[in-house]
Amino acid sequence: MDLFRKHLLSTGLALCGTLHLLFGAAFSEDNSRPLSTREISTLATVNVPPEYVQQIRNLGYSDISVRDIVQLWTVRATPEYVRQIRELGYTDISVRDITQLSAVNVTPEYVRQIRELGYSDISVRDIVQLAAVNVTPEYIRNMRAENPGISIRDIVQLAATNVTSEYIAKMKESGLANSKIVVRAKPRTHERFIVHSSHTESGFFSNWLTQLVLGICLIIAAGGAVAYLNRSSRAPSSAPAENIDQRLSAFEQRATDVQDILMSINDRLNRRMNLG
Repeated sequence: MDLFRKHLLSTGLALCGTLHLLFGAAFSEDNSRPLSTREISTLATVNVPPEYVQQIRNLGYSDISVRDIVQLWTVRATPEYVRQIRELGYTDISVRDITQLSAVNVTPEYVRQIRELGYSDISVRDIVQLAAVNVTPEYIRNMRAENPGISIRDIVQLAATNVTSEYIAKMKESGLANSKIVVRAKPRTHERFIVHSSHTESGFFSNWLTQLVLGICLIIAAGGAVAYLNRSSRAPSSAPAENIDQRLSAFEQRATDVQDILMSINDRLNRRMNLG
């Protein structure tokens, strides 16, 4: 048993050393700080390849954080995807915006079609809102036929309440001329515009197992916060404020790590459900 434990420990140390070398090389350029063991463990937990990190950094994100890398990888934002979005004119797009676009299944072709409909200066935020309510280019085309000057904001509001162009036309026929009124109508009959077949419509909170894991993690986090506050209340009042800030920052980072891991677990469960 002792021999087995020694072998297991040596294997673990060798694996950690290898990960340090691989991810350290990916983050070592431009005099960036070395990665901590916790950061490397987070990257390895969601299976981020070191070459993925290097490819993203080569696209102009040399100061990208481990947290941003994990979020990009979790929503399947490939280097090619980032490159194609930037080629559409969004050269200064942030990692956060790329993550949001990929999270709601926005493809470069979808952006191109929306811009060709007359919204050439559409922002990333507007694109995300359109995709979040399943607005298709055909839906926009139908709405513009009823109101050529309709804005993106109005389209989002109409789609969010399931208003169709047929409903607006009937309202006009009934004598109600204002086509911008948003009311509850029957759901649209056309299919939703799904651009990534590998994504599921269930969402993050639809999987009961994910809800259970998330609930357990929240209970643990709440318990840790209460224990920390109790210790702080018994500590001498002369404790430096910097120490408290550091502890709060560490707690926030741990919560972020838990969130990233949960997103990865949910992603794997959804893939297995699709394969099954």
